[in-house]
Amino acid sequence: MSVAMCLLLYSVLALTAGPPALSRLTRGGDAPGLGVSVWLAAMLSVLGSWISATVFLAADVVHTGWTGVAMWRACLAVVRNVAAGGHGFLVQAIALAIVAAAVFGLGRLGWRVQCALSRASRQAAEHAHAAKIVGRHYPGLDAVVLDGRTPAAYCVADPTRTTIVTTGALHVLDSAQLDAVLTHERAHLDEHHHLLITLSRSLATALPWIALFSRGAAEIARLLEMRADDAAVRAHGRQTLLEAFAAITTGSGVPAAALAATGGDMLSRAQRLMSPPRGHRLPLAVCSRLVVTGVLITSPIAVATVTAVNSGLCSFAAL
Repeated sequence: MSVAMCLLLYSVLALTAGPPALSRLTRGGDAPGLGVSVWLAAMLSVLGSWISATVFLAADVVHTGWTGVAMWRACLAVVRNVAAGGHGFLVQAIALAIVAAAVFGLGRLGWRVQCALSRASRQAAEHAHAAKIVGRHYPGLDAVVLDGRTPAAYCVADPTRTTIVTTGALHVLDSAQLDAVLTHERAHLDEHHHLLITLSRSLATALPWIALFSRGAAEIARLLEMRADDAAVRAHGRQTLLEAFAAITTGSGVPAAALAATGGDMLSRAQRLMSPPRGHRLPLAVCSRLVVTGVLITSPIAVATVTAVNSGLCSFAAL
């Protein structure tokens, strides 16, 4: 019981302090890939603590084969007594209801995330298929061209990894700017950014009232755009990419399953491109994000281990 309680307390702390702290840490977009890892580590550590706490609670209530393990006897005695009806039927029913609700809630969350992932994959495949039917292919251009006045460029993560541009974008972009935009889109596809965005958005949709997931999904999308920006900058330079962004806007016809070149917070992206990290900023950003990611990943394990060891020490001292 103490292990489950400590895991739940850890998740409450992460949900309360996590969003503002992580927002400040990743606001500037330095080392955006590691910024994504920080948000994902926080989200997954909370989910992991919920799952682990549910497993511990369920094991306590159903009284599985842990009875013979001495370190658990003293700490789990009260919970097992409740599960056996030692404190009355009402208390026993409440305990069983709590465990059932936890198991049901986690199962429902997993089902909703899986449905969202499947739906996004299906929509991407359908849009790419339709674009290839009505679109055109220009020699030397690794993209499907759709007729449209609004300048737009985006990628769709279907099995064939489709990049789409409109004729409006071709009219306002020169060859260097177009190459920079296409490099940005290919970075999304090469690094499978759609999977991370779909996963984070699915969690935010399933748990919209929890800021860590809702804000985390928006931050992950913004940071992944910055990471794709970095790939384009390395190949074509900052000025070319900035000029391309100034020439195009996100078209209204960009599907929900797509990643657009001008998606996310364009103001913060443009400011970042005009003021890249200098001196000690980048190494410091890398180190801080690596440390925070490591702490978030190991914290639930450390909480469970320390609590179990302390419980064991108390148990053995009582024997």
